[in-house]
Amino acid sequence: MSVKDAVSALLNREFKWCDKRRVRKIETLSLLHVKNCPHCRKPFGMYVVTGIEIECGESPRHTYTEDRRLMETDVFEAVESYVKAHPEIGVPISEPRRMAHPITHRSDIAFTCGSCNGLIFVNHDHWRWCNNHERIAEIPLPWSDSHWDSPHWCHSKELDFCC
Repeated sequence: MSVKDAVSALLNREFKWCDKRRVRKIETLSLLHVKNCPHCRKPFGMYVVTGIEIECGESPRHTYTEDRRLMETDVFEAVESYVKAHPEIGVPISEPRRMAHPITHRSDIAFTCGSCNGLIFVNHDHWRWCNNHERIAEIPLPWSDSHWDSPHWCHSKELDFCC
């Protein structure tokens, strides 16, 4: 920030000392049309949740959300309501479940093909579903705020400070 901008922000009361730093997470649900199941070669649908984290005074960071987020109620409801409103999707969107991978024996999230029930593991699969799909839809999920014990000078033109 230039000295001129800093003095202007100071005079406009755009700085405040905050005891805690706010971290805002904005998530997007992406419905995917996987073109070929590795087991039966038929198409099916699945989804991923991606996010952007914004800390006060920092640049936004793109993040993948934790696997368990794929199985939370608000995500299920968002998928279900989108599929009901858009019957033209043309492929069934499978629901994930937690299970042990047959090779690594690590707990993972798996989707199943709508045609053959073949398992597609999100993180530990040798077949890369992520190179074999197209996005059907991007659905914004409600953002969330959390606070960290990190005192700082907070700058906000909107006067929407951390605390």
